[in-house]
Amino acid sequence: MRGKIYLWLSKDKKHALSKGKKLLQIIREKGYELRLDPEVAASLALPQLALEEGEIGELDLVVVGGGDGTILQASHFAAPLGLPILGVNMGRFGFLAEFSLAQTPQAVENFFKGEVYIEKRMMLSAETKGKKLYALNDVVLSKGGLSRILHVETRVGEELLAVYPADGIIVSTPTGSTAYSLSAGGPIIEPSLELIILTPICPHTLSARPLVLKPEEEIRLRLRPPHPGSAFLTLDGQEGISIGMEEIVVKKAPFTANFVLPTHYSFYRKVRSSLRWGVRKGVV
Repeated sequence: MRGKIYLWLSKDKKHALSKGKKLLQIIREKGYELRLDPEVAASLALPQLALEEGEIGELDLVVVGGGDGTILQASHFAAPLGLPILGVNMGRFGFLAEFSLAQTPQAVENFFKGEVYIEKRMMLSAETKGKKLYALNDVVLSKGGLSRILHVETRVGEELLAVYPADGIIVSTPTGSTAYSLSAGGPIIEPSLELIILTPICPHTLSARPLVLKPEEEIRLRLRPPHPGSAFLTLDGQEGISIGMEEIVVKKAPFTANFVLPTHYSFYRKVRSSLRWGVRKGVV
């Protein structure tokens, strides 16, 4: 066998599994040893490919078939283990997935030959209620179902920055700067940089603007009265925690997400083509 690959497919989407069969065949035909999540392996009637716990340390690469949400899920598994992530776009937008299905065989070959670019992407950790969770894109504190605004006490280290009257606040990485933070008016940051972006969501004051901080800073969030009754902390839109008056501490994670990219990769071309940056109709 030429290398051991963990193929990550969304367990929640039937069309992802059906497309994933093609991706699976392509990789196996090249002679690579393949492993799947046990639930995915059962769904595809391939129980012999289920990853066992003792095999995790033997993996060389995580190939992710799907859209950006699936890649975010996979990053939570791969990043703490230091495993490179190769994204294959089988979703709609695919900003984080650099390869098409047709490009995958050559991309995998190039990875094992060392002919790719590995870009390290900063991640965030968030601690609250005795739990520590991680995010590649963003940590978001937002209101629940009621329409009342939040009053978010925001500290940088021990120093009070502001009490934001807003629908919430986004703490983002540079990778997440093109996601929810951008929609809320935050800046676009080149993703290989290490910075923390604070972006209030629909702030009820004109003086509240996004802020870019050093990666060493520790962000402390706490709700102030009047409490709206329900608020939620979400990480990459994947995991959520109901929040009362507990403090939330957000800082740089102790590991990075390592993305496999082609040697000719250009973030600026990606922004121009995917976000249609600065493009008018009929003008390239």
